[in-house]
Amino acid sequence: MAADRIAQGLKSSGFEISFPKRFTYAMKVLNLVPYGVYFWLVNRATGWKTRPLVTEGHAVDVLERDPQAV
Repeated sequence: MAADRIAQGLKSSGFEISFPKRFTYAMKVLNLVPYGVYFWLVNRATGWKTRPLVTEGHAVDVLERDPQAV
């Protein structure tokens, strides 16, 4: 279980607690590539074409048009 892995990690002298290992290694490799390549890969993997905060109808857009809306 995840709680067991966290408890083991807290008892060890290691620097970080990370699991599952395959996901952790993939994320560490992504940190080594340039930002342009990183975002291209993330966009391909997730299907995102635009940043979520920039999409139409999002709370940020509503606040920019009418600050009293919230």
